[in-house]
Amino acid sequence: MTGGANRRLGPPAEKRRPWRTHLRPALTEARGLLGRLRPALTAGRGGALPHVRSLPSGAWRMRLGPRRLAAVAAVVALCAGMAVWSTESVSASPPQVPPASFYQVPDPLPAPAGQPGELIRALEIKGPDGSPGARAWAILYHSRSAGGRDVAVSGLVVAPPGNRSRRRPVVAWAHPTTGLADRCTPSHLGVDGIATLRLFWLGELLRRGYVVVATDYEGLGTPGLHPYLVGASEGHSVLDAVRAAGRLRDARAGGPVALWGFSEGGHAVLWAGELAASYAPELPLAGVASLSPGGAIEAMDRDPFRPTPVPTTSFAMLIAAAWHDVYGAPLDVLTPQGRAAVERLRTFCPPAAARTPPALRSDPRAVPAWRALLDRNAAGQAPIPAPVLIAQGGAEGAAPLRVVTRIGRRLCGFGTETALRTYPGVHHGQVVDASGGDVLAWLDARVGVIDPGGSPRTAPPGGPPIGYLGGIPARASGSCGGILWVLGGRPGGIAPASAG
Repeated sequence: MTGGANRRLGPPAEKRRPWRTHLRPALTEARGLLGRLRPALTAGRGGALPHVRSLPSGAWRMRLGPRRLAAVAAVVALCAGMAVWSTESVSASPPQVPPASFYQVPDPLPAPAGQPGELIRALEIKGPDGSPGARAWAILYHSRSAGGRDVAVSGLVVAPPGNRSRRRPVVAWAHPTTGLADRCTPSHLGVDGIATLRLFWLGELLRRGYVVVATDYEGLGTPGLHPYLVGASEGHSVLDAVRAAGRLRDARAGGPVALWGFSEGGHAVLWAGELAASYAPELPLAGVASLSPGGAIEAMDRDPFRPTPVPTTSFAMLIAAAWHDVYGAPLDVLTPQGRAAVERLRTFCPPAAARTPPALRSDPRAVPAWRALLDRNAAGQAPIPAPVLIAQGGAEGAAPLRVVTRIGRRLCGFGTETALRTYPGVHHGQVVDASGGDVLAWLDARVGVIDPGGSPRTAPPGGPPIGYLGGIPARASGSCGGILWVLGGRPGGIAPASAG
């Protein structure tokens, strides 16, 4: 049967799609009205529109008739939609922070689902003070929950100064733990929300020509509780933020992509790397730098940064609240004080670490439901199609070091080129600054960026792999399909890959 015969089967087009039949004349009329209004709108900027007479109330309705009234309504809706959904253009004085209305979206999002990374809206905001000429935007974009549901996620994009025709390389920054509630959303602070990078490291990235995109993650600033340390949700948020940045015309993002995250963000970028080949295969992933990714997951077993027992100010309370919402994880492993802490975290940001009552009444590892979820959300479950650098503070405790060593071994077993560097005497909160210079040099080598203040840094061709970490070549100390470099002890020292 021919295609033409197929097209003749079934009811006429007018009956199959009656809305098109009724709307087509109005849209045609709307196009004509837009064409006739354009000269007047252009001429009337900054003052009254020429050739528009003031009419008595209701006169427009009487003179236009229903068909033209529908056309005018279509024009108004189109203009309103453009104003709400596309605010990328430069304003005279960009706001310091996005308004609260920027984050408002229907819950759930209306069908049909937007493509992952598709922009819902973008608003230019004030750029970083330390980088004159740099531009910044708050973005709201489509992503996917761990279960594949269409969700709105917010974030920031910061572009270096200057206009260029070629696409710029991208660094996706994944932030550390801020909390679960909307009041803990980093982008609410504008570019100051990229606080952990400090102005210095952000400025260094911009000076090198990187576009920096920073997701808030699902549920921070947008409907629902943030699914803390749910690997698939975090990974989707990171990758879709890169896609969204590529849709900002003036940012010129679209070159090689590097991922850089700390703490919760270290976990997020590992998951993004593991999902990249299947979820976002079009992104040219060049490298993944994960800083201190092991502590938070380990917090459900024991607190990695303070002596046991696990207190109610532990990361464990965030995991318990989020995983109870996402998976229905049982909360009977918590003490009454632990349950109260979980409820507080639904509306407040985490309190400062303190000596508080014990939070756990039983070991989650002994509960099958919890053990399965801990394993399900651990990083290192799939190969990453780009080199990986893991940095860890030597004073963060033995538990996190065991976790990152295990992640490194797993990735190495998959054939992923993996480097692990420890920083003796460095605590959790100091890791970004302690490793920042090494990470920048490593990212430059992966992306092929030339530091304006130095020389090109590229991986040497052939021979044993060498990692340029702080200018110290770290030769491969073991091989298991990929390369696992373990640097520990004294600075620049090499420990066996089986250490830890």
